[in-house]
Amino acid sequence: MRRVPVDNRRGDWPRLAADAIKDTQNAIARQSIQISTLSLALTPTTAPASPVEGETYYDSGTKKVRTWDGTAWQNHW
Repeated sequence: MRRVPVDNRRGDWPRLAADAIKDTQNAIARQSIQISTLSLALTPTTAPASPVEGETYYDSGTKKVRTWDGTAWQNHW
């Protein structure tokens, strides 16, 4: 996921924000995430082939929620 810098002196923050939103929408589409008012349901799957830092999925083999830290997958429990 892209992060929009807090201090953006170049003035291109609208483009950066739009890119960050698009990346988030793409991640949601890839992971089949369903969001309701009180819960988040991740569809069981396998690890994404090209993860980005902060990407999260529910591993169908290990039955664990995992997040890519930029180097390796980390289990949430």
